[in-house]
Amino acid sequence: MNIKQIIKTRIHSMTRAEAYHCFTTPEKLKHFFGREHHIDIRLFGPYEIYFLEAPLGSRGSEGCQVLAFIPNRLLSFTWNAPPSFPEIRNSESHTFVVLEFEDEHIRLTHGGWPSDESWDKVYDYFDEAWDVVLDRFAEMK
Repeated sequence: MNIKQIIKTRIHSMTRAEAYHCFTTPEKLKHFFGREHHIDIRLFGPYEIYFLEAPLGSRGSEGCQVLAFIPNRLLSFTWNAPPSFPEIRNSESHTFVVLEFEDEHIRLTHGGWPSDESWDKVYDYFDEAWDVVLDRFAEMK
């Protein structure tokens, strides 16, 4: 069985706790990931990153939720397709992201991809987009 995943790693200059804090607080997220945020780090709490000034539902990751967290070690959340893929976004199917934090190192795994080939363009989109996000994150001090 071939399970489709996007796996990215980055070296950074932060402690594990500092890196975790960057992904779990809106004031840090705004420096590298989205314009506005609605997050609450608790089981099934919102993990919504807004990228666009657009009507609610078309800004970014509306409806995404925290799946798991271990403070300073791990964060997992659901993820949806961007608004530029309305047929996939409106299907109510979500993938998931797992972030694993280490001192000076982060690993992102984006999984849960449906085998439906209509998702291939969304996969390709995120294969590039996560590089941008992680590069911006790694540049933070």
